[in-house]
Amino acid sequence: MFYANWTEEIIPALGNKTPRQALMTEKGRRAVIELLKTYEHDETRRVRDQGGEPSDFGFLWERLGLVRE
Repeated sequence: MFYANWTEEIIPALGNKTPRQALMTEKGRRAVIELLKTYEHDETRRVRDQGGEPSDFGFLWERLGLVRE
């Protein structure tokens, strides 16, 4: 899966930090949560427009110790 190592990859949208690094500040934590929500929203839209099975991003939330808000 494309996102298998996502929690350890440098993400430009997170200030060139990994999601784990970004979680060390409240601002970074909010940014990670918003990014995950964006991924989920985009996936919902993709399935609606193109069909197919949706990807489940729950494992990313779990790996980072986050709860969906």
